[in-house]
Amino acid sequence: MKSSVVLKQREARTLRREGWKKADLHVHTWNSYDVLRVPSMSPKSLLRKARRKLDFVSFTDHDNMDAYDEVNGKGLVSGVELEVLDEKRVGHTVHMNIYGLDKELFRELKAMAEDEKNIYKIIGKVKKNNLQYVYNHPFWFKDDESFNPHKMLKLAEKFPVLEYNTTMIKPVNELVLWAAKEKGKGIIANTDTHIGSMGTTHTLSQGDTFKEFFNNVKRRKSYIVPRDMNKNLMLREIMQRIDHFFNPEKDPAKDYRTGINERLDKTINFFSTTRFRKLPFVDGALRMAFKKAASRSGRFINKHLESQGRLVEDIKKKLRIEKN
Repeated sequence: MKSSVVLKQREARTLRREGWKKADLHVHTWNSYDVLRVPSMSPKSLLRKARRKLDFVSFTDHDNMDAYDEVNGKGLVSGVELEVLDEKRVGHTVHMNIYGLDKELFRELKAMAEDEKNIYKIIGKVKKNNLQYVYNHPFWFKDDESFNPHKMLKLAEKFPVLEYNTTMIKPVNELVLWAAKEKGKGIIANTDTHIGSMGTTHTLSQGDTFKEFFNNVKRRKSYIVPRDMNKNLMLREIMQRIDHFFNPEKDPAKDYRTGINERLDKTINFFSTTRFRKLPFVDGALRMAFKKAASRSGRFINKHLESQGRLVEDIKKKLRIEKN
């Protein structure tokens, strides 16, 4: 599926010279449960890095806004990634980014997500408060959940903008482009980075303020410069996370959760504790062993990517989308 909203890097540079603004509005800091507490992932460090390459950035940690206790200022858009499990109306977990809110309103929305579990009511409250919001990676759901693409498309009608996400393979993201076109929605491209690689995927739009920028995205008067998940990119991310695990400045007070399984989490936290920081040779050997194992993990990576490919084919059948 080709789209006129997708640009190559060379075309994007031309628009940048003409004054178009660049944004990555889905970035995780060390305040997310699946990001290790290393200096490079602090809000302050990430904001310094973002200001070298982006006009707008938002730290959208999982169900918390703690990053904004540490940073603020020009170009930083307050935001959060809210998780809502609405089994009755949608049937699976939904992630949405909400921008421009304060902590008081966030607490209200989080309580609604935990207690009422009604995504439509949450959207209504967000709209009432004139906030900007996005349906994150719309074709994503948790491994133990079932996915109904018809319910997802019905929900997409309530969002002004759908997200093209670097963590998904190209065929999945092409479905997002298709859904946005079908429903007349804006499209935004974000990295959803957990390792600090901001801006490698981004959105170009016009506007001196974030509200003007986002309104042009809503009106489909914007472009995306995307990068999709593939084997090499996934391996690079794994290697970066291994470096984070063994960073000598890692905060041992925070346990790391992958969200995959508890045994893996315990293994990672055991091998990245302070006891190994006092044994540099052991620490170095473990780091190399982890990286060597990761470099041989092609079968696991391929299996993960292939599962996304099967998902696409299943969704196309259910929605009766013709193959290209």
